[in-house]
Amino acid sequence: MDLNEIRGKLDTIDDSLTELFVRRMALVGDVAEYKIKNSIPILNQGREDAIIERITAGLDADTAQYVRMLYANIFELSRASQALRIAKASQEPSAPCFVFSENAFPTDTKEAVACQGCEGANSEAAAHALFSSPNVRFYSTFEQVIRAVESGESRFGLLPIENSLHGPVTAVYDLLKSSSVNIVRSIKIPIRHSLLAKKGVSVKDLKEIYSHEQALAQCAERLHALPDVRLIPCENTAVAARLVAESDRSDIAAVSSPQCAGLYGLGALENDIQSNALNFTRFICICASPTVYKGADKVSLMFTVPNRPGMLFGVISRLASAGINMTKIESRPIPGTDFEFMFYVDIDADPESQRLVDVLKTLSSALEQFKVLGGYSEVSAK
Repeated sequence: MDLNEIRGKLDTIDDSLTELFVRRMALVGDVAEYKIKNSIPILNQGREDAIIERITAGLDADTAQYVRMLYANIFELSRASQALRIAKASQEPSAPCFVFSENAFPTDTKEAVACQGCEGANSEAAAHALFSSPNVRFYSTFEQVIRAVESGESRFGLLPIENSLHGPVTAVYDLLKSSSVNIVRSIKIPIRHSLLAKKGVSVKDLKEIYSHEQALAQCAERLHALPDVRLIPCENTAVAARLVAESDRSDIAAVSSPQCAGLYGLGALENDIQSNALNFTRFICICASPTVYKGADKVSLMFTVPNRPGMLFGVISRLASAGINMTKIESRPIPGTDFEFMFYVDIDADPESQRLVDVLKTLSSALEQFKVLGGYSEVSAK
């Protein structure tokens, strides 16, 4: 047979497979209806194992493995279909409990915006990029920013969630897990780092350099060229600049923003010392209310899955089967567990989409821990 003949036979088989799959999914719908009426759980692992054992009997090892992979997908699609039918039939409130607003995000607000650090921090720059006249209030830690928003002390808060060079800000992920705040906006801002010291100090005088651990990592290439200088993490790049300015020492410096030089009367020993010119940090704007403003097109989730093969794939496939694009996934270990993880996921989706709401409802009922962090849109600082 030539290639066209082979493809013709494959087309015929594909048509038959599609017809059989459609028939199978119709029967899966009947199964779902029966399970709804009789309160039977969706997953029947024994039944799935028995099917695999039956259909792979007598097959060679390689073919059997391919068949197992094929049916793992078929079973997951079947469970997703059943879960969606059960969710639609349920009388429970749809998840998540978004509060939709007909208004655009309030960029002109003059209300309090909580930021970590002190004057000159990158979070303050993000606040001024996001709001026209923010009333910025500074707090020492990320946790204090969250608590200020939860208590109503500040309407909004800004937290760094990831950097394009050094990845996620893990402390923020861990705090989101146990907090009640909601993401209502996100913004990406360009990050520039300078090496700041008291005027008259030179690089050869330095014994210690202070900054946030993320900033030190973002400038690793330059800083590693100073092997005799000790790198000391602190809570914020602006705090590092203030520390240098207030110290009576002349052998220390800070990795901070260029703006901090003027704010704290320091000199720039070197500018743009980040390892890559394309250095951006993404900040999330948090609020106590799960408000979704007009134009929202992203949703963030956190969830856990049992530590068994295929469980994470099951969540991802449910999103994919609903035509929902996952743009990001991060994992964080859960303290006190045996290699169990909390997953953080960003998806592109309209929070008002009924298909999205149905899928999230199936996930919230299927997973032991499931949390919708917010529906929002993202902008980039000019």
